Amino acid sequence: MMGPFNLFGFDAGIQNTMTLTSTGDWIYDFMADWPTVIQANLWGVNPDGKPDQSYVYGDVDGDMILDRLPPSSLASNTLNITVGPSAPYLSWRIVINDGSRRFELLPRGSRHLQMTLFALLWVIPPVTAMLAVFIFKRSFYQVFPNSN
Repeated sequence: MMGPFNLFGFDAGIQNTMTLTSTGDWIYDFMADWPTVIQANLWGVNPDGKPDQSYVYGDVDGDMILDRLPPSSLASNTLNITVGPSAPYLSWRIVINDGSRRFELLPRGSRHLQMTLFALLWVIPPVTAMLAVFIFKRSFYQVFPNSN
């Protein structure tokens, strides 16, 4: 999968490979800022480090079936994901049927879990820092009782 999230294949640090399921579907869990675009690339990156342009799939006509355009085409061959998943979901799972090249977007994740994690990561560090200072001060005055 390629798109602005991985600089269309140039950012190798982001996992962008799809997984084949036992039913013959390819899946990819995708979270980004909405709206966004994404492309399915059959070969990924060439040995020269540049993204392969020979088998790039997108949805040109919006019929939820992957289309392949020649590399010389000036049309934008991308899957246009204009809206994010509805509440309480957080991301999309892109499912592509290998035989029909039909794809669908299934909502995934939990916004509530993400908000809880964000709140905990916001609260826990200051609380543990204050607790560490309190424990240090108590232990210091027990070791050196006449220090003020």
